[in-house]
Amino acid sequence: MKVFIDPHYEYLRPWIEGLHESFCKEGSVIYKGRNVVRKIVVAGENLIVKRYKKPNFFQRLAYSVWRKSKAVRAFLYAGRLNDMGVDSPAGIGAVEVYENLLFSYGYFISSECTYPSLKSLLGNPDFESHIDMAEALAGFVAHLHELGILHGDLNLSNILYSFDADGCPHFTVIDTNRSRFVSNPGVHECLDNMKRITHNRRLLEVVVRKYSAVRGLDGEDCVKYIMKRLDDFERRKRLKRRIFKKNKK
Repeated sequence: MKVFIDPHYEYLRPWIEGLHESFCKEGSVIYKGRNVVRKIVVAGENLIVKRYKKPNFFQRLAYSVWRKSKAVRAFLYAGRLNDMGVDSPAGIGAVEVYENLLFSYGYFISSECTYPSLKSLLGNPDFESHIDMAEALAGFVAHLHELGILHGDLNLSNILYSFDADGCPHFTVIDTNRSRFVSNPGVHECLDNMKRITHNRRLLEVVVRKYSAVRGLDGEDCVKYIMKRLDDFERRKRLKRRIFKKNKK
């Protein structure tokens, strides 16, 4: 087992070192799917713990030899994002569990963030009443890209929002383990990164037009490009589903 802990949370080490054994017995489940997320209170701290699904053999080999696991990347990236001035729940620690010398399970521990996701606000058909928030989102994404940050799963569920004392929106990113940090990413690379923000094309157009205005890009070209990329992505996804159904039969 390998344990990674932020120095500020060293006092949690005994609990973190026993996490693999205690995970299923503590706290409450707030998400259960491919991965499992639990909220656990430890030493008066509200913590969020994510256990990643056990990967396949080739992924286990990669995580054991040369690639950082999702849990460790989530931990490291949380710190890196906050250091760059981008809000993300504090990364408290990560645990890698090995079986027969091969990586098996990863756990990421973070502070709790109770802000709602943008999906709750912009994921409805009547998003037009929140155009100002959609445009603020565009400015935030432009800022990420200018910093060289390409969030690995950029969608409304992974961006939380709040408001400061002046009523201005503030954004927090989660689920960042697949993010990339790139020096001067190209325009198409940035637009590709945005294609899954939403499948609602009306909302996506609003975001892209504002994004292009903030970055001094041609709005029409950006909208055409990203809509084509989204069409291609959805087409591939439908094809995969059809293949999966055929193989299941």
